[in-house]
Amino acid sequence: MIPKTCEILVVGAGPAGSSAAIAAAREGIHTVLIDSKLRIGQPPHCGEFIPTRLISECNLEEVPIWQSVSHMESRVITNSFDHRKGLSHDSCASGNMIVKKTVLSPAPGFLIDRVRFDRQLAQKAAVAGVLVLCGARLLRIGSPKWI
Repeated sequence: MIPKTCEILVVGAGPAGSSAAIAAAREGIHTVLIDSKLRIGQPPHCGEFIPTRLISECNLEEVPIWQSVSHMESRVITNSFDHRKGLSHDSCASGNMIVKKTVLSPAPGFLIDRVRFDRQLAQKAAVAGVLVLCGARLLRIGSPKWI
């Protein structure tokens, strides 16, 4: 049964939304978490990288880790005409980019299975007492209806 009211409505069952819902429920606040996807986390909307320092904040029994990461590689590219090679900005956009320099930065962390990660956090929210509704969207502010 879908409630007509709640104290806190969290829109989006990604890591931030599920974590906010968990925190609210732990304070005894009647919380509803909605997500427009029929299956939470699928397809994922952003990357699978989590810094080492944040992994402990998840408080999951088992974080679905694919691999460890030690550094990040950044490439600085040109964005204008290169007279020496005859490449314009349009050719850069088509994949013929000119790399000016590559920078390696320490970035310890993990690549995770983002779908499983999102689902585990949403499940943790449900265990904390949050009503989790999939395939639901907020239609307008002030509306007690979800579809």
